[in-house]
Amino acid sequence: MSFTEILQLATAVITSLGGGALIVLAFSSWLGKVWASRILQQERHQLELFRKEHEIRFSKLHLERAEAIKELALKLQELDDSLHQILKDFQPIEDSDLDTKIANFKRIHGEYITAHKKNRLYFSKETDQRMHRLALCARDAYIDITIHPLDVADTQYELLPDLLKERAEYWDDARKKFYNDIDQLKEKLEAEFREILGVDGSEKNNRDRS
Repeated sequence: MSFTEILQLATAVITSLGGGALIVLAFSSWLGKVWASRILQQERHQLELFRKEHEIRFSKLHLERAEAIKELALKLQELDDSLHQILKDFQPIEDSDLDTKIANFKRIHGEYITAHKKNRLYFSKETDQRMHRLALCARDAYIDITIHPLDVADTQYELLPDLLKERAEYWDDARKKFYNDIDQLKEKLEAEFREILGVDGSEKNNRDRS
């Protein structure tokens, strides 16, 4: 069959179908567009569901981290305040005695460690390590303070005058840990907490050490 004969045959088929062929072609094109549109709508719906699910999970995580930060920040401030009460140079008469202050510090230190262990997975490894270092520094300050009798009128100091000097050196070491290491760690942690919460971290905590 020659090319001319093939062309004639094709023309005859199209002519015999007439407008029906055009209708079929048009309907097929329209149906394809409808299905494509429905598939696209389904895909968009699935993506929207995924987006909403992600937002819910992220919001829940952010809320849980905010609660963890609230608990840790409170214990951190309590720990800082209690150690400050022990180490401040001027001890007013109306204040509690050193034994009571140290017992309070020991309790708060334990609560801070518990809060840290419970919430550590909400934070980066670096932040977690920083919170751990702060707990160790506070523990070392506690050891420095309690290694010798608290009361300077204790009979041990009368019998061993050099012991009082040694006590003063340990207390100086505790103050250095507090005003340098612990204070710096606390400021960095507070800045990281503010960053996680999305608030301005430029303001510093100006605390009266008197």
